[in-house]
Amino acid sequence: MYKRLFAIIIAAAMLFAVCPTLAAPAENIDEASHRADDFWQGIETAERRLMSEISDKVALTDSIFDLISRDSRVSEMKRTGKDRFTFKIGAISCVYNLELREKALSEPISGGVNKIESVSYGSGKSHGKNVFVVAPYYGAQSSFTIYYQNLGKQIANAQGGTYTGLIGTSATGPAIRAYFASAQDTVVSIFDSHGISENGSSYLCLQSSTGITSSDYSSGWAYNAGYGYYCIDGRYMTQGMTVHFNDMFLWCAICESMMTSGIATPFRTCGAGVVYGYSQSVSFDKDYEYAGVFWPLILGGSQVKDAAAQMKARYGNYDNYVSPRAYPIFVSDQDAYPYNPDSIQTVNSIWTIASEEPTYYSVKFVDWDGTVLSEQTIEEGHAAQAPSNPVREGYTFKGWDKAYAYVMSDLVITALYDVNSYKITYYVDEAQYDFGYYEYGEQITPIDEPEKTGYTFSGWSEIPATMPAHDITVYGEFYINTYKVTFVDMDESVIAAATVPYNTAAEAPEAPVHEGYNFVGWDKDFSHVTQDMTVKALYEAVPTPTPTQEPDPTPTPTTEPTPTTEPTAEPTAEPTTEPTTEPTTEPTTEPTAEPTTEPTVDPIIDPDVVYGDINGDGKVNTADAALVLKFAAEIIDFNETQQTAADVNKNGTVNTADATAILKYAAGMIQEF
Repeated sequence: MYKRLFAIIIAAAMLFAVCPTLAAPAENIDEASHRADDFWQGIETAERRLMSEISDKVALTDSIFDLISRDSRVSEMKRTGKDRFTFKIGAISCVYNLELREKALSEPISGGVNKIESVSYGSGKSHGKNVFVVAPYYGAQSSFTIYYQNLGKQIANAQGGTYTGLIGTSATGPAIRAYFASAQDTVVSIFDSHGISENGSSYLCLQSSTGITSSDYSSGWAYNAGYGYYCIDGRYMTQGMTVHFNDMFLWCAICESMMTSGIATPFRTCGAGVVYGYSQSVSFDKDYEYAGVFWPLILGGSQVKDAAAQMKARYGNYDNYVSPRAYPIFVSDQDAYPYNPDSIQTVNSIWTIASEEPTYYSVKFVDWDGTVLSEQTIEEGHAAQAPSNPVREGYTFKGWDKAYAYVMSDLVITALYDVNSYKITYYVDEAQYDFGYYEYGEQITPIDEPEKTGYTFSGWSEIPATMPAHDITVYGEFYINTYKVTFVDMDESVIAAATVPYNTAAEAPEAPVHEGYNFVGWDKDFSHVTQDMTVKALYEAVPTPTPTQEPDPTPTPTTEPTPTTEPTAEPTAEPTTEPTTEPTTEPTTEPTAEPTTEPTVDPIIDPDVVYGDINGDGKVNTADAALVLKFAAEIIDFNETQQTAADVNKNGTVNTADATAILKYAAGMIQEF
């Protein structure tokens, strides 16, 4: 078969286009569907009355919208156009399309013809030979004739293939989907039915709801339009496909099939060469006229662009029988879905149905290192079959480097991979410390070892030079440091030594006894050891008593008193006067002297000073006593606050007595200063 100029380019672009995935398995929703059908039948009488009373389509749609909105079974009503809206009845998504309802009510569906028809026409031409026709309303409504069934058989006969027709209620969703899933040798498919467009998608109408699930309704792949109209779009029909169509032509003789790309895009994505349809509702007469010109030309070997031009030259660029106008639209390798489908389209497709002797090509699938995974001989235009996905350590397979849906030449197709990343987790003392990611084979740079005051880190456990094809875990732990504490006497001789863990207390030895000295403590605090240290014993000399003078035992001799008066002379015979008595001496008693000592005054206590805490660390211990001894020995100086804190006996002097009091307080011998 002659292939279009850009087929291989489009095939490459479509390699990674994913056909709609298989939906959830069909569930039993017969009861829900019956409720929806009962609803549609229930509104028919009121619907007919409104149609007879209101001629304006927008006003009529408004009235029916209001009618349906009052039904308690209805939810999620949404206006989608001037003469259409959507809603739900339970799990069933429904659509009201005024034009479709008018057709249904004016020409009720009868029993019709229900069958699956298959006719084979021999081996004939082997490329693109089969034809598929879906005709749900043939025999059920008089407007649908046997025209497309006869056309399908004519095309299959010309191609030497097989004609398959799904007629009436045999045209179910699952039956259509099953055919397309294995339609690689189908050259033409025809939809001879009603059609609608809603919410951005276009739908083929069926008479049967068989196999349509609640998930199909909820996803928007299906609608219940009432009165025997069950609608499915292109996503529903192509889901589950594992092979691509081999350049198939899809002729949609249905209304609104090109109002959106809801049919064209899924079928084109899955390998259809050309999709044809109408931008609006089309009349039966115009569709038959277009087909009557187009298909004889195609069977005669014409390209689509030429057949389309003659079709429109004879019968016009659009269907003027209805309003708005219905424009015929082609979507192909050369004709993108138009920005405005309601416009005249210049068709460029070079697709042709003509067949030639098949050409075969060699297709080889190889791994990243050149290992051959599969070798095949494929007919031109057909798809090669990829082998099972290869497995490569440290990598994830992501596909193949070339398209193989349309084989047009000898091909060597190489597996593509993404390198995997794996996690490295660091634990310190059995708790997660850090983590990171490396690509497989990437050089690993360990993180910096942690630090902890007073401890030594063990180092990380074994870490590979490059990242393996799995996650790894690395461990490390801290060991507490130990320090040597040496206790020495006043002459630097060692009294005792101990090894102490970081930040713990050393146990002091019993201090030596020296005659003439009192032990007063140690010169350093060793309650929180953080380094090697030497601790020296501190002493104060025992004071020597001051000698006092002994009293003389020899008594002091006592002298005799000397008489102070002479014997009194004889009085004269004639006293002349009275004697006047006058004191002859001053009193011998002096007033008592003033006391020679000052009165006792209570010491002043500073409430803001912690007495005994010389170094200001909030504690009173041997370290403070050592500082007081050094101050008393004039080795160090104190500031004013330190002097106040050091004078614990509050006598105004800082000396060894204060150091002794501090030591007693630190040892718990006294409770306060």
